[in-house]
Amino acid sequence: MGEVRSRGALLLIALVAFLHAGFFIFHMQPDREEFFVAPPQSAGGYEWIARNLLRGVYSQEQATTGPVTPDTQRTPGYPLFLAIIYVFFGTNDTPVLWIQACLFVLICLGLYHLGRRMSGRSLGLLAGLATALYAPIPKYGGMPWSEMLTTFLQVFGIVTLVVAVQRASSRWFVLAGATLGFLGLTRPTFVYEPLLLAAVLAVLQWRSVQRAQLVKYVAVFLIGWLVVVSPWAAFNYIRFGKPTPTVVRTIGKQIWYGYWVGKFPTMTMIQLDDVVWRLKKGEYKREQVPDVIRPLGGDQALMLQYIDEYTSKGHFSGTPSTPEEKVRENMLKDQFYLDRALDHIRHDPLAYLRTQLFFVSFKFWAGEIPVRLTLIGKLPKAVIYASFLAQVALLLLAIAGCWRLRATPILLALVLVPLLYLYLVHLPFHVEPRYSIPVKPFLLLLAAGGLLELRDRFFLVRRSPAVFPQTGITAGDSLSVKSGPES
Repeated sequence: MGEVRSRGALLLIALVAFLHAGFFIFHMQPDREEFFVAPPQSAGGYEWIARNLLRGVYSQEQATTGPVTPDTQRTPGYPLFLAIIYVFFGTNDTPVLWIQACLFVLICLGLYHLGRRMSGRSLGLLAGLATALYAPIPKYGGMPWSEMLTTFLQVFGIVTLVVAVQRASSRWFVLAGATLGFLGLTRPTFVYEPLLLAAVLAVLQWRSVQRAQLVKYVAVFLIGWLVVVSPWAAFNYIRFGKPTPTVVRTIGKQIWYGYWVGKFPTMTMIQLDDVVWRLKKGEYKREQVPDVIRPLGGDQALMLQYIDEYTSKGHFSGTPSTPEEKVRENMLKDQFYLDRALDHIRHDPLAYLRTQLFFVSFKFWAGEIPVRLTLIGKLPKAVIYASFLAQVALLLLAIAGCWRLRATPILLALVLVPLLYLYLVHLPFHVEPRYSIPVKPFLLLLAAGGLLELRDRFFLVRRSPAVFPQTGITAGDSLSVKSGPES
């Protein structure tokens, strides 16, 4: 009877998730047309890297023959994902979107299994359904962007790590490390997350298990991670002389842009960025800019400073004529942005800190609006504010969920690490709400726990400890790594 109920729950979650993802494939069609008008934008850049990979080069330039500039902005995970799909289905977005819809189904099923391992079937069902109904995840799955693949790898990585801890299995630790390595190659901000997970696991388990076994499991976990990220680090060293497992630029520009966010109203910032884009395309001349921005009002001198810094050639002089010079120009520009950002921050560090704490916290935890980007400006303010409040409520429920799941501190820590890691990593940078999407399933899992906690307290429901069928361990028991590993 229990197996039938579990299969029914899985079927329900899968059906809701697939229908939800399918809806957003059609809902996001205007955004796909808007964002592919002038590639390479975010999606267009991924597409062209994938196309170029099929002819053996790593670049987002739209050339089909001749030398191209190696890409310095994107790691290879998502372009490889696209390239594999292009091999079998051609360079068409439709298969990409439906495969991402299937990934969303797997994400929801993963949350069901994770919740069930942490606190039983009720949490698993509620977490799976909450994820299936949470619109921002399938929203971005309706675009050929990296959010869905990143979310899948993040969830699958934590699920495999939880299984590794419960089963004390070296194979599962290696699989978890490798999965989180691929996560770092898909979204570079995640590349060092396994180091924090390994540290947390070691600290929490230090007195619970034989130390030799603990060192072994942490070591094989990190080896799985290194095996995946090391080739990319070697590739960057060969191309650019920097043995980094992330990207060789964009950090400076992200910090610089993060400093300027909040200096102007949001719509003014969007209009200034449009001016910058038109300047770069040659539609405006520099002497026309004061007249163009005058109707925007506000501090005109500050706006001109922003535009001048944004369009500056930075530390690079001359016009690049070879792919190598273009790469050098990109890297020197990023260094220029970093230098300017640090100058601004030194001038008023407290203002920068206040701005970052407010804007990053708001956008990361509550800034998502679950409709297509081209529709957001047409929504009534009441709908937008309601969306923000709903996400604040979700965060409060997640805090209550942490209290409910305190009986399994190891598993709770493994779920919290991605949330806190990504938030802290983004604090110094410019943040968009979609950057937090890959860890939102864990917030939904904790919020589901919070709902169950409120139900139990207000309706006096008596909880019985959940038993994990794979291990026979109850939710209140220690879930630490055991001796006598499964080989």
